[in-house]
Amino acid sequence: MVSLAELKRYSAENSVDVATLERDYTIGWLLKGIFVEEQLAKVLVFKGGTALRKAYFKDFRFSQDIDFTLLRSIDASTLEGGISSVCATAYRDSGVEFSLISFAQTRSEMGEEAYEGKVSFVGPRKQRGNPARIKIDLTSYEKVVLLPASLPLIHPYSDNCEVNLLVYRLEEIVAEKLRTILQRAHPRDLYDVWTVLKFYRNKLNDDKLVEVFFQKCEHKGVRLKRWVEFLQSQRIMGLSKHFESSLRRQLGEIPDFEDLRRDLREILDEIFISL
Repeated sequence: MVSLAELKRYSAENSVDVATLERDYTIGWLLKGIFVEEQLAKVLVFKGGTALRKAYFKDFRFSQDIDFTLLRSIDASTLEGGISSVCATAYRDSGVEFSLISFAQTRSEMGEEAYEGKVSFVGPRKQRGNPARIKIDLTSYEKVVLLPASLPLIHPYSDNCEVNLLVYRLEEIVAEKLRTILQRAHPRDLYDVWTVLKFYRNKLNDDKLVEVFFQKCEHKGVRLKRWVEFLQSQRIMGLSKHFESSLRRQLGEIPDFEDLRRDLREILDEIFISL
């Protein structure tokens, strides 16, 4: 386990609080534990905003939780046992005290099962009285369109935490977030899509992104008329009130909401030019 002094140095250099860095650090060890656990590594695909930071872009925003899509059905007891084993392995290898404190099935429809685990950890800050928690979401109701990638874990800390992650392709992460924005918009999803499209669009295949997006919309019965209309909708405009506060702990510098919305409108109009 790295020292608290290392996290404090990183905190000073990046204007991010130490608690956020500790969580980022421990998420890395938890991910390693998951992808060296044979039963889980075969059925879980890493996705979402945390995947953008831990598999694609080392300077991406910090995250709170980790999300996976299940490639096939697996019973709850096997998943729970696997995560318990992950906690023991990660504790042994890192010195971070991981413990699975709850595991529950949150959705039971056949073929659309979902589960939630909560893992507590005691890391470099030694916060034992009320230990922090990482939520693990595991869902089987998403359609995985593209063959997942195998990418090395990004772990910008001094200890040896190395593993390959099975992770959504970049186009699939962005497409799923765009579809999610149409269903229930959250500030972090808007920010993630904006960041990838504005600063890393050269890493994307636009045609592939559009194809995956429409497949994911069809899978969920979601329809889109035009992005320009949606980005002017009351639902999106309402996010401006708590956009900054919801991202404050995850970012050193938060973009202006109106600038972000304008950029998204222009870029999405280019990509979805036929709409």
